[in-house]
Amino acid sequence: MPGKYLATYIYPDFYGNPAGGSIVFTPRKWRMQPYNNYNELCLYAGALPLFLVLVTAAHPRRRRFSLLYLAVTATTLAMAMGSFLYYPLAKWIIGLGYSTPTRILYLTGFSVVVLAAMGADIFFRRKDVNRRLVFTLWTSLVLVAVAVAAAVQTEMVVRWLIGQVKPADWLHDYPILARHFSFSSPVIFYPLILLLLSYAVLTAALFARSRKSREICLALGIVILAVDLGTFGLKYNTASPVELAYPPTGAIRFLKNRPPGYRVIAYGNFLDNTLAPYRVPDVGGHASFYPRRFGEFLFLSQNSLKTTLPDAFDSWVELDTFGSPLLDLLNSRYILMPPGAHSDAPNLRLVYDKEISVYENLAAFPRAFIVTDYRYCKDRQTAYRLMGSWLNTDFRRKVILEEKPSIDHQAGTPQPPGQIRPEVIQVRYETNRVEIDIRTDRKGLLVFSESYHPGWRA
Repeated sequence: MPGKYLATYIYPDFYGNPAGGSIVFTPRKWRMQPYNNYNELCLYAGALPLFLVLVTAAHPRRRRFSLLYLAVTATTLAMAMGSFLYYPLAKWIIGLGYSTPTRILYLTGFSVVVLAAMGADIFFRRKDVNRRLVFTLWTSLVLVAVAVAAAVQTEMVVRWLIGQVKPADWLHDYPILARHFSFSSPVIFYPLILLLLSYAVLTAALFARSRKSREICLALGIVILAVDLGTFGLKYNTASPVELAYPPTGAIRFLKNRPPGYRVIAYGNFLDNTLAPYRVPDVGGHASFYPRRFGEFLFLSQNSLKTTLPDAFDSWVELDTFGSPLLDLLNSRYILMPPGAHSDAPNLRLVYDKEISVYENLAAFPRAFIVTDYRYCKDRQTAYRLMGSWLNTDFRRKVILEEKPSIDHQAGTPQPPGQIRPEVIQVRYETNRVEIDIRTDRKGLLVFSESYHPGWRA
C-alpha cells in the first residue's frame, strides 16, 4: 500500500469509489502492478474517531492494552506499506499470506476503533486530561486535512499522486482529476466539513465547564458520527438488483427445471461457488471450506490409489476427471463444462449445449439409497483401497464402514427374497433436519450422501 493512501483516513474517496460514480485510480510505484481493491485498502473509520484516537495517543498509559493497540496500529500499517516487518511476522501471524499483504489492514482498522473507544472513555470521563496537548494534536489533524485539500488543487501534487503518465494522456486526464479534487467536489468538501464539525464539537466539550454542556456536545458528536458512517456505508455496502449480479441464464433455468434431489459438478474451477444464489446444489458446497475427509474423498475420485494423499488441500475444489463411481456416490447428476467441451466418460449424455455444456450423469446415485450388505474396514487406508477398487455396481449393493454397526446384521448373510424392493420414497429437507421415507421388508443400511458431522443424530 503506497503511503499516499493514508489520505483516505480523512477523505475516504480520495482515490475514487467504484460505487460512487466517480473515477477510480490507485497510486502506484514505478514498474509495479497497481493494487486497487477498494475493500482491502479501506482505512476509513469516521472523522470523529480520529480525534479520539489522538486522545489515547496523548495518554498512552491511561487504559489497559492501549500501548498494545497503538503498537499494532503502527506495525500493521508499516507491514501493509511494504516494510521489512511484513516478511518475518507473516510467518507467525495466522491468516497472513504473501499473496494479499494488504489484508493486514483489517487488524489496523480493528485497532483504530478500539483506540477510539479508549479515547472516548478517557475524554468523556475527563480525569486529568492534558487539554493543551489534546487540543494541539486535534488542531494539527485539522491543519493536515486542510493542507491536503489545498495541495491537490495544484497540478504538480496531482501529478505526483497519479505517478508516471504519458504527456498525451495527461492532457486528457488532468481536467477530470481537477474536478475530482476541487474544493466543491463531494470527495473533498463533504469529509472536510464532517472533520471540522467533529473538531468544533469535541473542542467545545474539551473546554466545557459543566457536565450538561459536555453531554450536549457528546450528543451532537454521536449525530455527526452516525451521519458520517451512515453515508459512507451506503456507498461501501451497495445494493443492486439481484438479476444484475446473478442473471438467470438459459443453463440456470434448465437446471432449476430438473426434478429436485441432484447435485452438479463444474469442470475445473469453472463456476466455482456461484450456484448457491440459484439454489442449485453443488458437490463442492462452499468450496473454500470443507472437511479434510471430503477433500480426501474427492482426491481419490481424481487420482489412482498409487498417488500419495497431499498434506493439505487447496481452498478451491477443482475436478477434471469424470466417470469415477465415487462421484456417482455424491449424487452428481449434472456436469457443467465450458461451451463446446466434450467428455469421453461413460454414462455421460449431453443434455444442454448453448452458453455452457451440461452433461447428465446416468450413473449418478440418488441422494439417499438402501444397501443390504456392508464391508467393515478396520482403518482408513484399508477403506480407501477398497473404495478405489469398487465399481458402481459394488456400491449399489454394499457400503464401506469404519465402525461395525450396532444392529443385528451379518455381512454376506443371504436375505429372503421379499416382495418389496428396498427403496427410498422421498427425502424432505428442513432447517437442521432431514426426513426420509423408505419402503423395505428386509434388513439393510440407509446411505445418505452428505458430509458427516458428529452433531447429526438419526
